[in-house]
Amino acid sequence: MTAPRVVCCGEALIDLLGDDPGGRTWRAAPGGSPYNAAIAAGRLGAPTSFLGVLSDDRFGRMLTDRLDQSHVDSGHCPTTHEPTTLALVDSGTVDGEPAYAFHVGGTTTVSARVNDLHLPSDVGVLHVSGSVSLVLEPAASRIESLLVAAQHRAIIHLDPNPRPDLVDRPRFLRRLERWLSLADVVKVSEADLAWIAPERDPLEVATDWIGGALDADDDDSPERPVAVVITRGSRGAVAVTMNDRVEVDAAPVEVADTVGAGDTFAGAMLAALSAHRVSTRDQLRALDQTWWRTALTYAVEAAAITCSRVGAEPPWRDELH
Repeated sequence: MTAPRVVCCGEALIDLLGDDPGGRTWRAAPGGSPYNAAIAAGRLGAPTSFLGVLSDDRFGRMLTDRLDQSHVDSGHCPTTHEPTTLALVDSGTVDGEPAYAFHVGGTTTVSARVNDLHLPSDVGVLHVSGSVSLVLEPAASRIESLLVAAQHRAIIHLDPNPRPDLVDRPRFLRRLERWLSLADVVKVSEADLAWIAPERDPLEVATDWIGGALDADDDDSPERPVAVVITRGSRGAVAVTMNDRVEVDAAPVEVADTVGAGDTFAGAMLAALSAHRVSTRDQLRALDQTWWRTALTYAVEAAAITCSRVGAEPPWRDELH
């Protein structure tokens, strides 16, 4: 049986990383949450496609070249003359989480070409991120329509990944409810859960998201995630399902920065699902504690390698155990 194709849908942009404390020079690096996840999944051996609008400008060519070099197909990406979206990255925040300032007006992220996005016919695992494209129109509506089209056809893997500077919180939470009704697996960081549900225990939130499932015999009841995976930074990760809770420790690493670490974790989980031929909810429900522990360990190791490097630089498969 052929490994299911991983499709990562959303924005591809350029991260501008400050090369000196005075902010006089910046280094351009390919980025974007779903783009980084695609790079990670492709480098880890999964058949992977990126689905998003790409510019024909110099930055767009940089993004396309990196996809090609990482064995990620970009053949379904519409192109435009509009400039590539930019994100200024501050990786020196107090809590260690990178902060982003986005320049999106008139760029690829909000291009009308997003309406030309179509899922590859062989999609098996679809990954989306709430970071930029899933909250800004017209991309948000188009990607949500792709989620609806993919439901019951592929595993839907969601990373809410809110960007507080870009979104209105009440509106984001309303959208999140719709996404949860479509998602099969949710990967979310503790930092994001602190913004989504302040003062609540992350494990309780995860249990609520899964426990939102109603009677499966009721055709009108919304489906809810089969699993919620919470990343905890230096404390590892935990997977919560209806029947199990599996925790793993973080891999020891000397941190350069954490840019792209969460996306690498997501890409490694996508690669694990593809490698084990998981493309339906029934197959997802059948995964046992051993599988989840192995996949989480693989993902935290991949994320640790990214943390050891400046910028979003996911590892290749031969770099992991």
